[in-house]
Amino acid sequence: MLQGPSETPLVGENSLAVAIAGSSITHDRGQRHVAFLYRHESKNLLLLHLGWHELVYYERWPAKHYSWLEIGGIDPEVQELFIDWVEIIAAAADDKTKPIPYSAIFRPAGNFDSSGHYIDKSDGSGLTCATFILAMFADYKMPLIDASSWPKRIEDFTWFRKIWKKLRTSFPELKITWIEQFKQRRNLKRFRPEEVVAAGSLYAGEPLAHDVVDKKVAQISASFPT
Repeated sequence: MLQGPSETPLVGENSLAVAIAGSSITHDRGQRHVAFLYRHESKNLLLLHLGWHELVYYERWPAKHYSWLEIGGIDPEVQELFIDWVEIIAAAADDKTKPIPYSAIFRPAGNFDSSGHYIDKSDGSGLTCATFILAMFADYKMPLIDASSWPKRIEDFTWFRKIWKKLRTSFPELKITWIEQFKQRRNLKRFRPEEVVAAGSLYAGEPLAHDVVDKKVAQISASFPT
């Protein structure tokens, strides 16, 4: 079951979790936001997440906004090593010469180089709040999901259109980027925030297929924030 904001995360041996918030963060009742939550060696709880185009947040745990599930299927020592990788990505995000673009076009692997910088191939691809987390795990050779098993869903196209409209309005200089996304619209797959939370909670060393993740989403959807 999804743990609510009143519960304190990561008090046991696990140091990794995935957190999800609703309209208190997104200001949109139809939009959820997902973030990576971990316990730093300082014992502080920290969030790392992609908020929007070229906007990465690295911050203390703002408990009142987020529900969460721990990632308990990874050996605790490997969790600590993974946190080192997360810290590398967090440090690289300060380099404004290599920002992370926001895009519905997701490369399942090869998003970060060894120094934690995003690899921009100038092909319209990028990350969302959900695929940012998937990319961190995939490039550490621990892919949470089998991306090839994800379906193309008609209902996700409404979300794509909303995102493209926001990109057009906020970043008119990105015309080529969002046009490229639109051109590929019939092949796009959306990886939803709630699916990343479910996948993290189920992960035990092997990439998860969509049907497995979807069953978990169904089990906990009633407690997702609105």
